[in-house]
Amino acid sequence: MDSTEYLILYNNIYIKGLNSLVENYSELIAYAVGVKLSSIYLKISPVDPTFYFHFGLGVGPTLDLTVHQESYISPTDSNFKNYVLLTVEKAEDHINLLKDMVPFHHKHYKTSKMTNIENNTTVISGDAPTNINVVNIHCSLESSDLYVNFFNNFENYVFNISYNFYIIFISIYFIFFIIKFINYIKFILFIKNM
Repeated sequence: MDSTEYLILYNNIYIKGLNSLVENYSELIAYAVGVKLSSIYLKISPVDPTFYFHFGLGVGPTLDLTVHQESYISPTDSNFKNYVLLTVEKAEDHINLLKDMVPFHHKHYKTSKMTNIENNTTVISGDAPTNINVVNIHCSLESSDLYVNFFNNFENYVFNISYNFYIIFISIYFIFFIIKFINYIKFILFIKNM
């Protein structure tokens, strides 16, 4: 088992605790999740040393992450000391939800890594833009593939159209049946009157 500690670097923020994403998915997914968490951190700017990220879509599963923050001296840049280290607790328990938190354009990111053999850490950084937009922190789970959402909408659209055609067809058939029934009654009355 790999004992390397992976640190994600984005916007002077190091994120620790995402090893399970690197091991089960890829460095790119771990970096993209780190970008999302860092962006949310920059937006809410918590002051407490321990705080919580809460993610949910209103329905379905929700994700609560406990995060610890502290000042940090970079293992790769000792001149600049204005770094923050965020330690995510129990990320491995939420790995499936975390992998879907990636920003929309994450597949275009290019990552690089630097390994420090002395303290057994690997820093993963990349070229994600520095202005990731986090619109709503409480609705920040995003699908990593747009086509899934597109085909769900398309399927709903086809279902709605076919349902409307079905209602129209049944209505026309019912009207036709009523007209035939009235004609049948008229025919019976006509026969009796003869």
